[in-house]
Amino acid sequence: MLVLAIDTSTEIASAALVENGAVICEESICGIKTHSEQIMPLIDRMLKGAGISISDVDVFAVANGPGSFTGLRIGITTAKALAYVNNKPLITVNTLDALAMAGTALVENERAIICPVIDARNRQAFSAIYISDNCKQTTSQIFPERISDYFGKLLLEIYDDVGMAATKNNIVKKVFVGNATAYGDIAKATCVGKISEIVFANGGAGTWASADAFYLRESQAERLYKEK
Repeated sequence: MLVLAIDTSTEIASAALVENGAVICEESICGIKTHSEQIMPLIDRMLKGAGISISDVDVFAVANGPGSFTGLRIGITTAKALAYVNNKPLITVNTLDALAMAGTALVENERAIICPVIDARNRQAFSAIYISDNCKQTTSQIFPERISDYFGKLLLEIYDDVGMAATKNNIVKKVFVGNATAYGDIAKATCVGKISEIVFANGGAGTWASADAFYLRESQAERLYKEK
């Protein structure tokens, strides 16, 4: 199964082609303001470089948040249009799940707490807490177990939550990934594609019409409107 995955949820937008767990190619751009102008040329360039036609794609996948409100709208609209025109399924993947999967590459066969952290401004972040047991994995599809709800709160509170989760689960290693960490933002489309394969195998494929963004809070414009 060939998946074309898109992620425009943060500063780094990326697209990837994933087939049966293997990454065929991935390209990325930086700067939310350029996503709308560059995501389609990026996808076209990636397909041509791989010698693949858009009609060869079996499933489209997109990161649906949390993240930048503008970025999410760009990525989801692009993915919906591609799925509609090509009459193919569309799977949405939580951005935090994709970041957590990317974080498993930093674990080095250790049991660890993985905490993806996406900047939500004003010293706050979107996050969730995962446990990765890389040493127990036997396939390339390493998907860490989420042990918390998705949430948004102050960064300092997130670090406290991670510390408590590590103590509770008797885990020493803690890994933070995402644009609100020292590790920085990373391209996530590859992981979006890999997770979508897992979802599809379990009968979770959706359509362009059902795809929607996952917001953990209202946009500033919505909050200001309600305050009037």
